[in-house]
Order: sequence, then C-alpha cells, then structure tokens
Amino acid sequence: MSITADDVKTALSKLVDPNTGKDFVSSKSVKNIQIEGADVAFDLELGYP
Repeated sequence: MSITADDVKTALSKLVDPNTGKDFVSSKSVKNIQIEGADVAFDLELGYP
C-alpha cells in the first residue's frame, strides 16, 4: 500500500497548532506535499513569526 497526499493530510489534520488552536490542514499551513516511496516531505507555512 502506498502513501497518498490524502493520507498525509489525514495524519496532519490531527496535529493542532498551539498558537491558533487549529489543525495544520484546516488552517491551510501544509503546502507542497511530495511523496517518493516511503519518504514524505511538505512545507509548513505558519501565519505568524
């Protein structure tokens, strides 16, 4: 079974940003999901310094 972008988003939707109280997916902080085999990379853009 291979990893999909939806799998990554589902996992990240369970992580809540302590500064905003929102999960990283619904706050649209997760960008540019890349999957190569079992390796996953993504950009996390936070809306604050």
